[in-house]
Amino acid sequence: MHHKDGPLYNPYVAIMSLESTVLITYTPDKFDPLNPYSEPFSVVLEPRSLYVFCDDVYTSMSIMLNIIFFADKIHN
Repeated sequence: MHHKDGPLYNPYVAIMSLESTVLITYTPDKFDPLNPYSEPFSVVLEPRSLYVFCDDVYTSMSIMLNIIFFADKIHN
């Protein structure tokens, strides 16, 4: 579910992925042809990684986090 974090985290937000790959999808609150972030976009976090964002991405976009599960081993 897309959401916006409250002012508690302002001006910086940090997301840490511990054991799973995480897909972060950003959706703009409104379309602005002059703003490079006015189109939806996604960022992939590898396991054991840290992602920090701020400014327009924090204030003018909604965020959705999805955990991506992969099989550790594939057996034939």
